[in-house]
Amino acid sequence: MIFRNVTRNIIVAIVLVLTNYMTAGAQTVGSFRVEGDFDKFYPVQFNDCNWWGNVATVLEIGRSNVHQDNPQNGPGWQGSMISRFRYHVTAWGNGSHFIDAEINQEGYSSTKPFIAGWEDVSGYGPNNSIIIWLRGNSTYFYRASCEVNPQSFDGIQNPLPYVIAGDNVGTLTYKTAKEPYVQSSGITNSRPFSIVNAAPSLMTGPLSIGTMDNKGYMLAVNGNAIFAKVTVKNPANWPDYVFASDYSLPSLQELDNFIQEHKHLPGTPTAAEIKANGQDIADIQVIQQQKIEELTLYLIKLSKELEEQRERIKALEKQVHQ
Repeated sequence: MIFRNVTRNIIVAIVLVLTNYMTAGAQTVGSFRVEGDFDKFYPVQFNDCNWWGNVATVLEIGRSNVHQDNPQNGPGWQGSMISRFRYHVTAWGNGSHFIDAEINQEGYSSTKPFIAGWEDVSGYGPNNSIIIWLRGNSTYFYRASCEVNPQSFDGIQNPLPYVIAGDNVGTLTYKTAKEPYVQSSGITNSRPFSIVNAAPSLMTGPLSIGTMDNKGYMLAVNGNAIFAKVTVKNPANWPDYVFASDYSLPSLQELDNFIQEHKHLPGTPTAAEIKANGQDIADIQVIQQQKIEELTLYLIKLSKELEEQRERIKALEKQVHQ
């Protein structure tokens, strides 16, 4: 009897493993709808059907018909979106957990995106799932590498808040805005990346590091940066004109009067302006070079005056001793 029970348990275990493997290996397609308001993003649960396997789950979510689910139920433009998620959850302590997202949206949907964020909600419990916040009052189509079983928690299909099961307890509700880490159109990688190609890489748009606000610059870094060498090409109007014969050099008295009144050198930004706007390296280098060249002229002028005074003193001393 004991032998029979052991044999039966082994057979059941094998069947379960095979069933899980076959389910995980089958590609699935379908659609689902997120109810609620168009100006809110609701949590939608997707299973990691490969959480026990050795590969990631791949999920594509899209809607290419811009007129799909028009809010006014007539001719309109609600937008389109094509996205791809590749993920593996933490469940029971998997060390290879990650969520990577690639999102492509047309212009209207970039300002009114369909995806507001995502989160691994598996923790160390039995809920082997991720949450993706999707815009309400919208229909979505999906294709996955295995059965992801989408479930929308919009307060209509399933109640809110969404309760995280297992040890990683907590609740989630809808969002009203996109999270900063979400690229409306682009790739969000949850892990470090390296580019090892020796050929030049092209980036035609702005690059932000540590911030999403590039303030209109092509490169924005919120934090410290280190360079082996920096070359600023073609700074405008390099101030060699200071040495021209017709350059109007202020007198030292005029310079002193300006400093007493304004508390900074003429032609230089104030401390308040630097604090508000930062400093342009090329511009500040030009200004500093101008001041260095002006200072050189002052020193030369003072040196000549001192030399003239020495000659006068020598002449006076000569007259005294005669």
